[in-house]
Order: sequence, then C-alpha cells, then structure tokens
Amino acid sequence: MQRASEAFSIFRAAQARSQSRLYSELCRPIAADEQILGLLREVRKGQPMPNLLFAAVHYLLLAGGGEEPLARFYADVTPRVSDPESAYPLFREFCLRHSDAIRGLVNNRLVQTNEVSRCSALLPAFAIALRRQGKRSIGLVEIGASAGLNLLWDRYHYDYGAGLTFGPSDSSVRLHCRLKGRNIPRLPDTMPAVSARVGIDLNPIDVFDDDSILWLKALIWPEHESRRRTFAAAVALARRRRLDVVRGDACDGLAGILRTIPGDAFPCVFHTMVMNQLSPDSQQRLDDVLTSEAKHRDLAVASIVWTPKEQTPRVLLTQFHNGGPDRAVLARCSPHGEWLEWLSSA
Repeated sequence: MQRASEAFSIFRAAQARSQSRLYSELCRPIAADEQILGLLREVRKGQPMPNLLFAAVHYLLLAGGGEEPLARFYADVTPRVSDPESAYPLFREFCLRHSDAIRGLVNNRLVQTNEVSRCSALLPAFAIALRRQGKRSIGLVEIGASAGLNLLWDRYHYDYGAGLTFGPSDSSVRLHCRLKGRNIPRLPDTMPAVSARVGIDLNPIDVFDDDSILWLKALIWPEHESRRRTFAAAVALARRRRLDVVRGDACDGLAGILRTIPGDAFPCVFHTMVMNQLSPDSQQRLDDVLTSEAKHRDLAVASIVWTPKEQTPRVLLTQFHNGGPDRAVLARCSPHGEWLEWLSSA
C-alpha cells in the first residue's frame, strides 16, 4: 500500500498539479484511502498506478457512464463541468461500486498513451542523426509503439511558433509546440524518405478496434481537449495506412526487426516514456541488443526519458557510429509535448 500511496503523491506533484485540476484534487485523498489503493494490489510491476486507475474510471464513464453523478466532473463527458474540489466522495463511491470492473481493467490493461505531440520533441533529434549519416532513406523502429501513431511522424505538420514550421502543410495532424529558452533546434532540411516502419509492443493496439481506441482515449486526461483532437486525427490517418506493430518484448525481438531494415536505409530506433516501465535489468538488456547490432551497421536511438529524480522529461540521442555509442542530452520537454527547451548546440 505504501508504494501505491507514494505513487499518487509523486504523480500529483510532478504532473497533475500543473496539468489536471481534477486529478490533482483526487490524488491527495486517494493516497490515504486503503480501500481505493487496494484496487491496485495486483497491477503489473512497472505500470504507473495513478494513470491506470484514472484511465479505468475514465474508460467506464466514456463507455456509457455519462449519467453517473461522477460524470459531471469530466470535461469530455459533460458539457458543464463541476468544481473538482467536491469530486472525491463520488469518485470513491463509483470505484467501490464498480470495483470488479476496475480491477479487471487495471490488472489487464497497460498504460500505452499514444502521445503524438511528443513527435515535436523527437523531430530535431532525428534531424541531427540524419545530417550525420547523409542517408537517402530511413527505417523507423519504435519500441513500445502501442497503436503505432508515432511511426507516422513524417506525415504530421509541426509548428514551433515564430514561423518555425515543418512537414506537409496539408496534413490533418497539426502539432503545436512552444519553444522555451534561447536555443532554436535545427529541423531537417527536407523530409526524409521512409523505407520501413515497424513497431514492437507487449500489447499492440489495433487502430480498427474501437474498444482499444476507447482505452487510449481514456488515458488522455479529461481537461485536455487539444490532445483528444490530435489523437483522433492521428487515428484517422493511421486507419488509412496499415502499420506494422508486432507483439513482443523489445529485448527479445528488436535485433530481428533491425535486420529487416533495408541495407541502404539508416535505422532510427525511438521510444517515448518507455524506460520508466522497464526494470534496470531490462534496460541493460535493451542497451546490449543495440550495442551488438551497432557492430554491423550504424544506427541512432532517439528517446524521451523521465526518471523519478527529474522534474521534466529529457530528450536523448544515442548515435552508434562504427560500433561506438555517442550519447547526448538534447533537450527538456513537457510530458505531452506542449513545449520544448532545446539545450544542445547541435
């Protein structure tokens, strides 16, 4: 129970307090409520418990709970939202009344947020790797791909403000990212040709499965209307293109996937907010796989990583050239890609 309680306290301080008044108001009483925390007793190791519980409740409301008294606190369920200060008694009652359904969700579903706006933080990292390699095409490999929406990052339009834009101007997926600080990231000179797109995930999401898409919607916080619009546009685009997301553990399957990338293409591996769900041993195994594969060809790994010791996520780039890794911290960013603070001179 102590671990679960601490998870909600950390979640409130690090994320909810600045981004969701509803979840911020709910976190404090949940952290002290053994009955509610008990619903999370059998959650898979490494899964973020606050995200799971909030998504489970949100999912049930979206799936047909619009008439529930609790629904009036959810901006995407009701047109008139009530003050979240009074939400907890109804939240608690809802959780206990639907305890079996909630246990089923938190024990069997995963936090697989397809946050498309994080591509705004990855794009400048890809640009650095591509300038160094000078390859004509790239092969994209995403770890923890979920529905694979970020595999389509080259199909999105990016707007960083002050006239800094990139990507197809007619794209239906419009990403807006505010730059912080003095440094301006350099974007790709041209959009690279993509010769392969492959994702790997323990539980791939089928974009044509409405229930799975509803779960991904439930992972988006109720107040975040712009995230919902972006997600819907990305799903619609993905449904027009069959994406290859294979089921498996990246530690076991990544090497085989990398070997399917055409020889004349440059492999770009990427992941966002995945490492926090892996054990230290799994992280080391993954690094060993990449190091081993880099003995045979150059490759790059762009990632967004957030550890409990850091206030904000970091954008990292590891370039393997002639077998050796060159690791760099490029930027800080918001968890959902709303802003980017570029730190690198590259």
